[in-house]
Amino acid sequence: MLNYCTDESKASTRNLKTGVVEGPGTDPEVFCSVSMAENELGPPGATSPTARSRRPRT
Repeated sequence: MLNYCTDESKASTRNLKTGVVEGPGTDPEVFCSVSMAENELGPPGATSPTARSRRPRT
């Protein structure tokens, strides 16, 4: 299991059709979790999609 936090305070989204940029969001701290396992090729790889959740404000 790989867990990490990201700070997306400067992240933004661009609509490719209109070119309009939106962002940053109001709650930029995100906690992510990915399951990892070795496969027949040798090196570990992700075995499940990333689970993302907003971290509660303290």
